[in-house]
Amino acid sequence: MTWAAFALVLGSAFLHALWNTLAKRARDSVGFLWCSQTIITMVCLPLAVGSLAVGAWPLAGVLVALASGLAQAAYLILLGSAYDRADLSLVYPLVRAVAACVVAGLAVPLLGETISGRGLSGVALVTLGVFLIQTAWRFRNWAGSQMAPSSLALAGLLAALTAFIAAYQLIDKVGVGLLNPLAYLCWTSFADQLGFTVWVLAARRRALVRAEWGRSRGLIFAGGLISLVSYLLLLWALTLAQVSYLAPMRNFSMVFAVVLGATVLRERLAWSRLPGVLILLGGVVLLRWA
Repeated sequence: MTWAAFALVLGSAFLHALWNTLAKRARDSVGFLWCSQTIITMVCLPLAVGSLAVGAWPLAGVLVALASGLAQAAYLILLGSAYDRADLSLVYPLVRAVAACVVAGLAVPLLGETISGRGLSGVALVTLGVFLIQTAWRFRNWAGSQMAPSSLALAGLLAALTAFIAAYQLIDKVGVGLLNPLAYLCWTSFADQLGFTVWVLAARRRALVRAEWGRSRGLIFAGGLISLVSYLLLLWALTLAQVSYLAPMRNFSMVFAVVLGATVLRERLAWSRLPGVLILLGGVVLLRWA
């Protein structure tokens, strides 16, 4: 992996953890995410026109971008629902780690990527590190030996969330090969906004969205812009390296998420997570030189 791809994915990881922290901090996470996505779409309108100067819009690339955008709309809806039910330090590490494993596994047969022994070791260490950061006691406390209905519902929500994360990351790797990243970003944002808006209207959440906008418009603007830059950095990195390596490497955001959860959201920071951080770091180093 080149240093450029490495720097891009780590920058994307930090910004991704930051906007997830802002979303979790909101009183209504779904409303926050819809408003943030609206900000992204507004920014993308002039960017879409400007992207024509970079290159044409092949129909195949646009269709792939639209598919990714709809998958991301489902992802944002599920993410907001998860944050309304559980801590950032539970939801974020769990779904991102599992999704990265799914992406790494499917990228080989679906995209024709190859994973070296060093790369496979890096993926394994990153995944192990994430689950150690999560900590065994916390997972047992959440799941329990007797799964309550609310826990079962959360488990199903997290499973669906994981599936959509893996889906859009695999689609994105195809998409950036067909369309330049700036145009691709814009088309995914338009589809994301459309799908998300249809759900907000169908779920009759307009009043909640308006209330969240009134409470948090400054953070919403910040969250939207941070999310946009994070995604653009990832798309750029996808033009330079394999998604089977980038998806796990982006999980270094878990370290940022745990720190931000403790400092911004006042969630518990257990020193028992330090071994997981070190193992994850080792995995990232292996992926850099895979």
